[in-house]
Amino acid sequence: MRLLKREGPGDIRLTPDLSDGNIPPYAILSHTWGCDEVTFEDLEKDIGRSKAGYHKIEFCEKQAARDKLDYFWVDTCCINKSSSTELASSLNSMFRWYRNATKCYVYLSDVSACNEDNQRPRPTCAAAFRNSRWFKRGWTLQELLAPESVEFFSKEGVLLGDKISLNEYILAITRIPVQAFLGDLTVYSSEERISWINGRETEIKEDKAYCLLGICGVFMAIIYGEGEENAFRRLRREISSLEQDEGEEKAFRRLLREISSLEQDKGEESWSKWQEARETEGRCRNCGSRDHWEWRCWPRECGRCEKAPKGQTNGVILSTDARSNAWAYCFLLSEASMLHEM
Repeated sequence: MRLLKREGPGDIRLTPDLSDGNIPPYAILSHTWGCDEVTFEDLEKDIGRSKAGYHKIEFCEKQAARDKLDYFWVDTCCINKSSSTELASSLNSMFRWYRNATKCYVYLSDVSACNEDNQRPRPTCAAAFRNSRWFKRGWTLQELLAPESVEFFSKEGVLLGDKISLNEYILAITRIPVQAFLGDLTVYSSEERISWINGRETEIKEDKAYCLLGICGVFMAIIYGEGEENAFRRLRREISSLEQDEGEEKAFRRLLREISSLEQDKGEESWSKWQEARETEGRCRNCGSRDHWEWRCWPRECGRCEKAPKGQTNGVILSTDARSNAWAYCFLLSEASMLHEM
């Protein structure tokens, strides 16, 4: 992630690409693109100050300075879009970048402030706020949902309010539940989250699906040219795979809780019987092999896990220490009752 650094009044420099562990607190800009934006190449060549889009960079720099932040991020010029690899990585990281921002400034280029002393839009500019192009764009959806702090500014740079004080306006405009843009997205189904893109547009058709990646908690390859329908098909496939993985993880956690419960019920006596039987018989109690014990009982060794009935969960040996809270045998969940007989 590259950031813009404020070296002094009007002196803005692009940082090197920073790793996740080295990213300082930063502000982030949310806006709608115009026809004369400052690009990564412009900053690399130290040109672009005469472009109309530079005004938004200056706004973000000054507002970040007021909030005592030396770093800020603007999508038009902090991504090298000539690199398809960097672009794809950035699109998959965008939601996280907005979520991790200390402040998100929404610059509404089509809303004029009516009263500089008022922090809520008056009726005359409330109409402009409701009709702002920002609420109709695809990528700005995650920019509303991801950051904890989202502040709205007029084109003059006047603060209109934040997403907490303006939540009634935002609810009326977007029809997105207040809890969603102020809290946890996981309480909403993936289909409901996908529905929030309805009525929004993107310049590139595939972006209508790609801008939902972070909102749905998935990652996938960016393939421009595949078409909107194919992009949404792949998006739903990734969501389905994620939900299946989460379901399997929950089932495995339930298995470990059950094993832990049995351990507490049976204690040393049960563990001793297990150990004695295994050592006496000299074979794996999971699959019957005399070539290995449970800790080596993997699908590639004995094939048992691969033969599990569809929909059932397998445990995998994690430890042979009863006190490690990991009585994890390679057995079907439905066979857990065998422990009660020991």
